[in-house]
Amino acid sequence: MEVPFIDLTNPMYLGFAAVLLVLCIFLSKTTKTNTACAIAVLSYLTILACHTVELASVGSSELVILLSKNIIYDETLTFGAFLAFLWMDRVEIKEKEKNNKTKKTKKRFEDKVIDDDLDFFFKEV
Repeated sequence: MEVPFIDLTNPMYLGFAAVLLVLCIFLSKTTKTNTACAIAVLSYLTILACHTVELASVGSSELVILLSKNIIYDETLTFGAFLAFLWMDRVEIKEKEKNNKTKKTKKRFEDKVIDDDLDFFFKEV
């Protein structure tokens, strides 16, 4: 049986992917920018695209099941990275607002990358 590009059904690889996501969130929180989370989202989307291409060209039913599980893990990691990206985007905007208050300018949501409308979700974070 052929092994997928990155086999996330292996607990070691899944653990590495989760640790990398947590490290990207920590790096973004430390630097107060959303760049590391954006890189994580793009990386997980690339892995998802590779697994999807592999699924389209597979022949055995065992590999279809394995790739389907990998795609589910990919989507979960991508969703987590995207939520972290939205959260860090909000932190970055608030940091810029705090810096702009000293300059007496109020350009509140001008630099926002995505209009998330998830204020209710991030109030407790």
